[in-house]
Amino acid sequence: MDPKLREQTNTLSYAAPFKTIPPKPRGPAPYDAEDPRTWDHAKTVEWLTAQFTAQAMESSQADYNVKQRSAQLANKLKPLEPPAPGQLDLGVDIAKICPEGEGGKNLGMLYTAQFVQRCLEARVGEAMTVDKLKMVAMEIIGKLFYLTLTAKTKKRNEIMKSRKKLVRDDAYGDAPRREEEYDGAELLEARLFWGLDWQKTVVAACEQWKAEGRDWANVGYPQTIDSMMMKFREHKAAEAAVDDEGNPEGKEKEEAV
Repeated sequence: MDPKLREQTNTLSYAAPFKTIPPKPRGPAPYDAEDPRTWDHAKTVEWLTAQFTAQAMESSQADYNVKQRSAQLANKLKPLEPPAPGQLDLGVDIAKICPEGEGGKNLGMLYTAQFVQRCLEARVGEAMTVDKLKMVAMEIIGKLFYLTLTAKTKKRNEIMKSRKKLVRDDAYGDAPRREEEYDGAELLEARLFWGLDWQKTVVAACEQWKAEGRDWANVGYPQTIDSMMMKFREHKAAEAAVDDEGNPEGKEKEEAV
């Protein structure tokens, strides 16, 4: 056999186990209010409008507070009233930031600099300076990235849980979802605080309770989660106390405001 042909044959045989089947084409993902990748054009425009409206309201409130502190105007200002619908100057044209046919997934694929440039090109009027608009744009795209990352993490965790469910149920049974009694953000922060020790603690407690013949599902599991959450909260409280002691001026400023 020709040596070159032999090399080609050997290479193909070696690579055979790594052959992959291309994924089947899938349709659009079902709508999820917390996942920008599933937003259509209308939903994305609605979200962007809400974000820029919040920024405009914050600026209006800041300007009002400055005037209110002025001694000569303190007794002359009327309370700040919310603007009529459609009357607030957002400083940008939302339709230029998110053109027709684009959605949250398209914006999520942009780099920060690209999104900022879009916002600058969509700037109208003098409601926001260029520098202010840059800061607002970076804050808004940061929120969009955070929503996307959170949705991806949630989806990945759901997939991993479904893969492990059979093995976990065979070994320990189907434990109750004690985590649902805690706020999602706090629970996530607690699990990050504990790291791998979170699951290790649950597994060790499960083995101990079952070995002793006690009710793990209804008593042991909830007690284990409660214990870890209590220790996490104690840690957070201690951190907050240290911060307050180390920054008395900041505390006084907050009280003054």
